[in-house]
Amino acid sequence: MTAGTIIKSTNDTRLVRDRLAWLGYLLYGYWSFVWGLFGPVMPSLRADLKLSYSVAALHFSALALGPLMAGFIGYHVIRFAGPPRVVWIGTLMIAAGVLCVIMGPNEICTIFGAWLVGFGGSHAGQAVIASLADRFNRHRGKVIAEISVSSSVFCSLAPLLVAAVIRLGLPWKTSLVASFLLLTVICLVTKFGGGHVWHIDELKTTDKSRLPGSYWLYFTTVCVSVAAEWSVCFWCPEFLEKVHHFSRADACTGLSAFLMAMLVGRLFCGRLSTLLPTDRLLTLTTLFATFGFLLFWLGGNPIITLVGLAILGLGESTIYPLALTSAINISNGRTAKATSTMSLSTGSAIFFAPLILGVVADRIGILNAYGIVLFLVVIAAATSIWADLVLGRKRQIGLES
Repeated sequence: MTAGTIIKSTNDTRLVRDRLAWLGYLLYGYWSFVWGLFGPVMPSLRADLKLSYSVAALHFSALALGPLMAGFIGYHVIRFAGPPRVVWIGTLMIAAGVLCVIMGPNEICTIFGAWLVGFGGSHAGQAVIASLADRFNRHRGKVIAEISVSSSVFCSLAPLLVAAVIRLGLPWKTSLVASFLLLTVICLVTKFGGGHVWHIDELKTTDKSRLPGSYWLYFTTVCVSVAAEWSVCFWCPEFLEKVHHFSRADACTGLSAFLMAMLVGRLFCGRLSTLLPTDRLLTLTTLFATFGFLLFWLGGNPIITLVGLAILGLGESTIYPLALTSAINISNGRTAKATSTMSLSTGSAIFFAPLILGVVADRIGILNAYGIVLFLVVIAAATSIWADLVLGRKRQIGLES
């Protein structure tokens, strides 16, 4: 056994991250970085190609269509091709998608590139999460939280990079080119996993049992919270630029208030989960997110708006990792199935929400269209309260399987 490798054992009491774990964290972060670039570069892409809000929103929908499709077939692809092939082919598809956006002369090419990023990245992400959740079984919640931290870190870097590129007077596509350098550095630093292999025990079995009914409650919570999160990520620069008259560079930087707040929240997610039951924590964070969004949306000046955006980020930060961990925990050992199916939730959320918001914004303006996000965060709060009151009580009396 290579030094630093973790195997599942009842004697394991601490988490030791080997090169494969770091590779998984960083590859998921790379995908998140590329996703995070689309919102900040959209004003420039929209100006270059002379796109309407609705057509620009199709890029976000294409990004989301990838995970939506991968949610239907991802488990079968992973089972057929094996996690190692899925991780690397998916990663290469992300890079190919970025190249399409850089070289594309029209919206057809750039939208196809966005789809490649979403489709390839979702397959790679499913295989990474399922493999690491299975590999570090006793520390599953912490590993998923750390994957989310990596996602937040790299997402936070994306708008900062775009803002820096704009301020330096460089072509906006420079930030997209930088993603190739990032992927190269990740592979070299981790030595492609240091010889370890992606592995999922579940794939050795022929178990075809259904996911339990309570899984779908977490599925719904993830769906509406992710819809709200990515609606903010995609359209926040436009909101700040059009409503509060930020410069384009400042609008990109303003998005960092949301992303950095999400990073801070996820850094403390593990510690908070030891102080409060998961369902109770979900309830509190969704209510906190609702309050933050109201400040962001209705704030009378830029300072209140940015404060609300940060509070919204703190509230949103722990919803996905907590709900996904709970969903995997109750999946009766169907780690890959639970992870892949959750892509239907995230994919459908990101597919419909930004598109609808963009179409509505063309008709009533970006300020009024953001009311859609309020509806989403309220639904997230309602489903988390349901989990807290219903599933929490069932677990207390031993009725939840």
